[in-house]
Amino acid sequence: MKKLAIMAVVAMGMISFSANAQEEKTTTETMDPTTQTMQVNDNFEKIDKSQLPQAVKDAIMTDMDGMMVKEAYVGEDTVYKIVVALMTDDTQTKTVYADAEGHWIKPKKDNMN
Repeated sequence: MKKLAIMAVVAMGMISFSANAQEEKTTTETMDPTTQTMQVNDNFEKIDKSQLPQAVKDAIMTDMDGMMVKEAYVGEDTVYKIVVALMTDDTQTKTVYADAEGHWIKPKKDNMN
């Protein structure tokens, strides 16, 4: 009887530990330390895709497998606005922002409407 009670306690402890470990993993995966948050203005000038810095091209190849650069723009403080599309369907696009070193930028939302 003692063994059954001990096994039940151990099993409960393992379940609790497993749930906490899963929760920590999820939190860690959503926080990318290389992503910066900053105010991004709409003052961008279109550039040729080949003018993107190599660090930005490398970041796209590494972090966005299966995507290609469709359009590129440069803004103030060398912030790059990049429209990427799926290689298999270039109508499915996503706009991302990066600095010249290839660090992703998450635009701050303007609270003023």
